[in-house]
Amino acid sequence: MLAVSSIPLFLECPRAFYFKQTRPAPKTTVRKKRKPGKYPPLKAIVPVAASKMLESEWLGMRGQCKFIEEKGIRYPAVFRKSARFKPAPEDILKLSLYSMLLDNCSEGSVVNPSTGAIFHVKITNGMRKGATTALEGAKNVLVSDFPPPARKGSYCSKCSFRQLCGSIPNTKILDDTEEWIIPEDGSNDKPGAEALPLYLQAQGAKVGVSANRFVVTKDGKTIGTVPLADVSQIVIYGNIQISSQALRKAFNHNIQILFFSSRGSFSGIAKGLSTYNSRLKPAQFRAIGDPKAVKHISKRLVESKVANCRTFLMRNGNASEEANSMKRIIDATDKISNMIYITLTA
Repeated sequence: MLAVSSIPLFLECPRAFYFKQTRPAPKTTVRKKRKPGKYPPLKAIVPVAASKMLESEWLGMRGQCKFIEEKGIRYPAVFRKSARFKPAPEDILKLSLYSMLLDNCSEGSVVNPSTGAIFHVKITNGMRKGATTALEGAKNVLVSDFPPPARKGSYCSKCSFRQLCGSIPNTKILDDTEEWIIPEDGSNDKPGAEALPLYLQAQGAKVGVSANRFVVTKDGKTIGTVPLADVSQIVIYGNIQISSQALRKAFNHNIQILFFSSRGSFSGIAKGLSTYNSRLKPAQFRAIGDPKAVKHISKRLVESKVANCRTFLMRNGNASEEANSMKRIIDATDKISNMIYITLTA
């Protein structure tokens, strides 16, 4: 999800916004700490009545919104450390975005907490429409496989991505060695990258969680425990219950839960908001229209399917002849120059 605080940067410089969302933060110089007592902190005349994290999967946006209270009514507010005679465009944009997260509330405030100045803002449909345009533009920039063209302006002098911006050309042509599909987790280097699916088939069992382990019980007895770090997804077949605590733990660790009937018919999937990746779906649709991508993915699917069947045979029986035959199929897959693709339509 995009943060409300990141959208003003998109309007200032889409290229810097792209780098900030897709690249690690560059190292910055460490500033010297001010001597205590030299600049005493200013007293907050206008206190924060509440602070709440707002998010919407439908909008693809989230933000930590602060509220002030006047005459018993709480209004979303943007707090500024410096005095302003009128709200800046950035303030209006943030309030409009918070308004969308609050079901189109019609009022907000820009507050200077140290001086007590409060600027009331009427949030109109036109302001929300402009905020929606900015939000969609930011999403479209992130879908691209290369950064947008540079835009020189006053922001350049203080931008922490100046060196990176100059080292990457304004356009980029993808070559055949680049991946087509973007993984949802964004990285295979983190702990748990080698995790495996957890399959549950014991009818009447229950899945709970204790500390950092999934616990499977049946008839009040524990029949198995698995560390969260070893689980990539949970696959449930038939009449098996999973607790809400286990669901939340799975969502927090990007673990999906797949539900099947006892006969293996797929019923549905549950996953947390943290697995949302705005670049994944567009990349998949682009891959469908790319013959090279289709060929590459088709080969990998065939190889994986045959390899899994071969592993199953070798682990559970004496089928060396069949296993050798499957190994020859896997070796031959890479040599196939042309494949027949069949599209099934409902």
